[in-house]
Amino acid sequence: METRCCTEFQDQFDALRSQYAAVTRGLGRVMMLDGPIGSGNVKLLRDFCAHATAEGALVLAAKCSRAEQALPFGVVSQLFHNDALPAGVAEEAYDLLGPHMLDAQDVGPGFARGPVIVQQGHARLVHRLVTLLLNLAQTRPLVIEIDDLQHADGASLGTVSYLQRRLRSTRTMLVLSGWNSPRPVHPLFDVELFRQSYSNHIRLGTLDLDQIADVARTVLGSCPAGFAESCLAVTGGGSLLLDGLLADTLAARSDVTGRDVARTGLTVPVAGHTFSRSVVTCIHSGEPELAEVAAGIAVLGTLSSVRRLVELTNLGVQSVDEALSALADSGLVLGVRFRAPVLRDIVLESTAPRRRMELNLRAARLLTREGAEAGVVAVHLLAAGDLVRDEPWAIEALCDSADQALLNDQVHHAIECLTVARSVCGEPRRRALVAARLIHLVWRINPSAAAQELVSSYQAGEFRHLIDDEVPILIGYLLWHGRFDEAAELLDLVDERAPRFAAQTAAELSIGCPWLLASRPEPSGVLSTSVGGLVDEQPVTRAITALTAALKNSDDDTAARIARQVIQGCRLDHATVTPVVVSLGALIVGDRLEEASRFCTLLWREASAQSASTWQAQLEVMAALIALRRGDLAEVERQVQTAMARMSPQSWGVLIGAPLSLRLLAASTAGRYREAEELLCQAVPQAMFDTIWGLLYLYARGAHRLATGHVYTARDDLLECGEKLVRWKLDLPALIPWRSAAAQAELALGRRDHARQLAEEQLRLVGPGPSRTRGISLRTLAGVSDLVRRPSLLRSSGEMLERCGDKLELAHTHTELSRACRALGDVDKAETFAWRAGELFDLCGVRRAVQETSLPQAVPGDEFTSLSNAERRVASLAAQGHTNREISQQLFITVSTVEQHLTRVYRKLNVHRRAHLPAELVLDAGESA
Repeated sequence: METRCCTEFQDQFDALRSQYAAVTRGLGRVMMLDGPIGSGNVKLLRDFCAHATAEGALVLAAKCSRAEQALPFGVVSQLFHNDALPAGVAEEAYDLLGPHMLDAQDVGPGFARGPVIVQQGHARLVHRLVTLLLNLAQTRPLVIEIDDLQHADGASLGTVSYLQRRLRSTRTMLVLSGWNSPRPVHPLFDVELFRQSYSNHIRLGTLDLDQIADVARTVLGSCPAGFAESCLAVTGGGSLLLDGLLADTLAARSDVTGRDVARTGLTVPVAGHTFSRSVVTCIHSGEPELAEVAAGIAVLGTLSSVRRLVELTNLGVQSVDEALSALADSGLVLGVRFRAPVLRDIVLESTAPRRRMELNLRAARLLTREGAEAGVVAVHLLAAGDLVRDEPWAIEALCDSADQALLNDQVHHAIECLTVARSVCGEPRRRALVAARLIHLVWRINPSAAAQELVSSYQAGEFRHLIDDEVPILIGYLLWHGRFDEAAELLDLVDERAPRFAAQTAAELSIGCPWLLASRPEPSGVLSTSVGGLVDEQPVTRAITALTAALKNSDDDTAARIARQVIQGCRLDHATVTPVVVSLGALIVGDRLEEASRFCTLLWREASAQSASTWQAQLEVMAALIALRRGDLAEVERQVQTAMARMSPQSWGVLIGAPLSLRLLAASTAGRYREAEELLCQAVPQAMFDTIWGLLYLYARGAHRLATGHVYTARDDLLECGEKLVRWKLDLPALIPWRSAAAQAELALGRRDHARQLAEEQLRLVGPGPSRTRGISLRTLAGVSDLVRRPSLLRSSGEMLERCGDKLELAHTHTELSRACRALGDVDKAETFAWRAGELFDLCGVRRAVQETSLPQAVPGDEFTSLSNAERRVASLAAQGHTNREISQQLFITVSTVEQHLTRVYRKLNVHRRAHLPAELVLDAGESA
């Protein structure tokens, strides 16, 4: 009967089959199969035993195990667990073995490697067992197969030795298998075994490239070019490893294609669960030293060497050499390293967690003694987990590694190092410094998580041990999250401990989260400190100088020059990000938009290279502000959405008011009122309204309410915003031009005098120099001025707005110019300005429906036929600029009646405010009078 074996072992299979043929003729044989761990003897024995069974032989098999070495006759007893045995044989064997198997014996290394003799108390038992087995060969050929002989118990080994000396003239074939250890486990047994003339030795080895290709074709149906080479690179030709790799590849191909893997699938091997199991089987099939050395190699990685492995594992040089030799023979290692990274990963994963941590801690100590780089040592300290807490020497290496990681922009690794260092550090001052550094790094990527560390350090009193220049930045973080009480306490601490440092602290905090200091109802000494006299070379003080100059509309290049120097002179980090961002703000409010945009892009790239998502988000908000001041509403939306998606609302803290306000202004101005209303429904921290960002939010909300006709609530928001700005001494129109919007609200309510007062006051605060803010202020003043004066004011407004590049505000100025020209009877100019305004609105992304309510329409007077005579008279006087009270006095009606008429007029003419009433109303009313 023709039986074939697996492709790679056909020669060895044929040798076994040939010897079996001799056995059937009454010539007993002993076969010893050995080879490296995982070399495939199990597959070969499986196929041979199947062949022998098919040929009519009785096959008895046993598997030795290290776990049963203390169980006398444990291996022999397995031979009788076979249903094919004649009746009564198994029972007889159990009766013989039963009492003796209960006598546990100590099988130590000395016994295992000593002479193999049958103990005096076992001689009769062994003789009867062997006789029982040999009698079985009288009726049919007998094949006895014992695997992993190196783990056999002493009593069973003695029985096998006794058997092999007595089977020469029987139809018995004894097939033994094990791995060829550098030091034979039973050397005397081997000598006695191979001394017999009927003993044969078959050695298995690793597979070569051709054999691997043949196996791949058998399993997968094909072997693409380079596939066998890839398999050899990972397995080293180890049969067990190759089987696992091909099984995973077959499974992956099926998952990928769902079709015949012989025709489709992957072209590279896939290492998965089966391969991992094969690797673990290999390293745990030998002596315990094998697994220990494998774990040591995995822990040391590229730093592995015999000397280090000896020290790491506490094994002798000979034991390490023998383990390395066994691992190399099995295909796992080359020299002192795993032949493929996946092998190292598998061994690390399979090593018990506690043992893995112990080995890593040992490796860290070893490498520290050798003077290895801090980054190398830190890798092992991090992997040592909680064990590092008892190693104060580790702090230096962890902190140095964090520094090195930051130089390479590896923020997450630096955070890991400092987190562990903080847990190890016991000295209060040093622990505080490590905690501060950790907070700075976490802040780069997740301010919400940093806030937890921040509060923990604050509650533990760690900040009291910090040096002065660390405190302001940490206070800024507290303010970012609206924790004003804790910030004030630390400010008081700085004031007490270092009065000379208080002014510097105030300067830093006034830009750390701009003007958050002013949000305190009752400022401490530090909060009330003036920064105007701070003239030094620190980035923080120079940045605030630049911003102050820009906000006050200085007509020289001082602000831009200082801002430029700060930005160009700083490498972006936790200490410089705020001065840099504020310097950008100085350029923006100074109408240097092109320069600000260029710097913003460069800084964003630098933040991105450092994986600092917090800084990226801040710079994206600045980019949105630049876009808003250019009138590019679509870009505002894009930048703000990106910024808000980069961090959670919790991470934004009170600064959520900045991106939210910019997006609200853009949506409302563009006419996306539903979107704007949805933004107003978003929850914001109450503490935000005690900051400048809360005031910006009030301004944006007021502007939206004004645009949608909610005039009273709009005015309330705008006046509240202005009242706080005045109280906090931040009333600078370049910061928030609240009076312009408030004046429009007052005009809509017929309070012309109040509107004029607001417009004149804003213009006075702006200063004489040309600027975007002055352009807006001039337009506001024109709206409350006499008709004949309006064109001059509006032309000046347009010139300034065109110069600073704000297309949206320029469109509004052209709109008002068109109204003024139409009211003065210059229809051609009115049409020209209206066309220009429409073009600009289109460029800015303002919806046509919104434009139609903003632009004057050149239509005949019959457009107003829907108005009653009373409504026309009221509307005409309102269009001429009269207040509600003045209209009531001229028409002899109450102010309430005037308001009712105007409400109906607004609805019928589809306008939202008094300034949008068509100029034709004046002529129409005059003609009908």
